[in-house]
Amino acid sequence: KETEKRGGILHRSTVPTTINRIGSKYTVEYRGKSGRKESVQADAVVSTIPLRALFSTIHPTPPATLVDSVNGLQATSLLMFYVVVDAPRLLTANWIFFPESKYHFARLSEQKGFSEEMVPKDRTVLLIEIPFASREIQVMDHDRLLSETIEQLGEVGILKPEHKILDQFTAFDEAIYPKYDLAWKEKLGRILAYTDHLPGFYLNGRHGLFCYNNMDHSMEMGVTLAD
Repeated sequence: KETEKRGGILHRSTVPTTINRIGSKYTVEYRGKSGRKESVQADAVVSTIPLRALFSTIHPTPPATLVDSVNGLQATSLLMFYVVVDAPRLLTANWIFFPESKYHFARLSEQKGFSEEMVPKDRTVLLIEIPFASREIQVMDHDRLLSETIEQLGEVGILKPEHKILDQFTAFDEAIYPKYDLAWKEKLGRILAYTDHLPGFYLNGRHGLFCYNNMDHSMEMGVTLAD
């Protein structure tokens, strides 16, 4: 709202398709909800999207060796399973980690652990993070995976017999956590060396900089860049 109040224009629900660099200026083409191709002229570009998605849009096309570095950076996939329960709270902490391989999930968190205002007082929302790292999880039937996850939440004492599940839904991110192998710094260094020489072109955020940080850190990075 503050951006629009100051005269800024936000193009929501859009997907960038091409970033054309002409000298020190850019033409950014994108598609909106209507599917119609549109474009904006830019003096500067700040990208927070995954590097693979970004480099597939840049023109002139970056060198093949650089594209290899981009494709060489790996990230893990995650299924986010949300369960709405008829209880004021389920956890006494913001997060609980489960390193045991016998559980489908690796971490639980509760929205009310961050703010009681996020969910009505008579219910709560539990976020169950299911990493798609193992072949077993990747090929498992979706409904079976969710059903077994609910059973395991009962086994660890999070969901009790008196709890009623009011709703449940999922979201999936195929590249949510950077995976740091022995060569990631070298690959990222080549990418940054290239983008640093593009006038008015900036990478930022978790996906943009292949940086495992949290939302508050990403917001701080945005403010720092703007300053």
